Amino acid sequence: MVAHPVKLGFDHASIMIIPDNQALYANNRYFQNQVSKDDPRRFATIGAGPGITSDFGLGILKLQAGINRKSDVKNKKTDGSRIVLNGRNEDEVISSLFSNHSNYTNNLNYGLFPSIFSFYNSNSYAAGLINSVGLSAPQMTKSTLPGYSKPVPYENFFVGPPQRDGTY
Repeated sequence: MVAHPVKLGFDHASIMIIPDNQALYANNRYFQNQVSKDDPRRFATIGAGPGITSDFGLGILKLQAGINRKSDVKNKKTDGSRIVLNGRNEDEVISSLFSNHSNYTNNLNYGLFPSIFSFYNSNSYAAGLINSVGLSAPQMTKSTLPGYSKPVPYENFFVGPPQRDGTY
């Protein structure tokens, strides 16, 4: 998980994936970004931000997710924390992240400062996507991330009704 500054002293979180198995992702279209001139490792990002929809003719902000969003790839990172995989296979976790991301329908209301209302933001998305693959969103100690403690609910990353036990 990484963060970069946005406006008003707040930060934006996104998931930056730098796989250990670089060879497996060398030809993957999402992993064509290079960490730096001195660090040739490839990476991809998954994040979200506000997008305008025209629901019923109204300009309503919705939480729109994307892979390698320009601001997530290019902006200087000021905070980062490795996601603990708890012994799970990294490639399987990466696959699950992309799968769950693709199931999100960009339909949640966006709010810069999510609260008790039905609003979420980019930080909510990053935390929720990590939670959706059965991992915990890491602590981000150098960042001010409104919405990070209000993750997008689990069910927004799955297609179809839940099973009787509540799983998808």
